[in-house]
Amino acid sequence: MELESFLIILALGAVVGWLAGLIVNIVVGIAGAFVGNFVFRYLDISVGSGMVSALVSALAGALILVVIISLLRKLAN
Repeated sequence: MELESFLIILALGAVVGWLAGLIVNIVVGIAGAFVGNFVFRYLDISVGSGMVSALVSALAGALILVVIISLLRKLAN
């Protein structure tokens, strides 16, 4: 394999890996928004109304989901 081909494959791999990471983060963010909404409603937590409330609950849910995913990955190793 020539150096040029190797560098092209390396660059394409980096771009594809970056895009895959974005897709995973988007999926975690969407799922986290649902988790946050469920948790806030279940615990009867209100942080106001409108977009700010939705953002806060989505952020909290995403953080909860990231922590759970991290714990599951640690347990798997």
